[in-house]
Amino acid sequence: NELVRTLLEISLYESGGYVLKEGFFSIGKTISEYLLVSRPIFTEKGIAVKNTVPESVMVKGDADKLYTVINNYLQNAVSHCRGEKKIICRHEENGDVIRIIVYNTGEHIKQEDSDKLFLSFYRADKSHSREEGRIGLGLSIVKAIMDVHNMNYGYNNARDGVEFWFEIKKATEEEVGGIGFED
Repeated sequence: NELVRTLLEISLYESGGYVLKEGFFSIGKTISEYLLVSRPIFTEKGIAVKNTVPESVMVKGDADKLYTVINNYLQNAVSHCRGEKKIICRHEENGDVIRIIVYNTGEHIKQEDSDKLFLSFYRADKSHSREEGRIGLGLSIVKAIMDVHNMNYGYNNARDGVEFWFEIKKATEEEVGGIGFED
């Protein structure tokens, strides 16, 4: 049932049948809340997690769908975290765009996998995904949600690991009436 629901969700995004429920919210707070709820998973797997995105970082987008993007990136990070076992969430600002980056230590993504990562059912590391109940839809959902937002997403091999990222419009102080902005 979950598989069918997920495929229908992707189809809805891709067909243009989903209308964004845009609003303003703190992406830093959203990440912090996700990490708090997921703390038992990180503890069980021995993963150190750090979030450097301040609650004052306000964005404009569909909060529920962007939570799904964060969830999928972090589940992916947990699944592939190796070595020092670290996950770091951070952000970069570039004009009116915020880039959210989820870094995990582990193996780099191979060049031959790079064009297929965001396709449905594709798993670059097939050795452990099945035992974790993963079937390769998380990143395709990210792609579909970010395409609906008309925003960029991707990954970079980084020192001792991988960074998955997505961009979202930065909310202005005028748009949110000063809520969440520091003086």
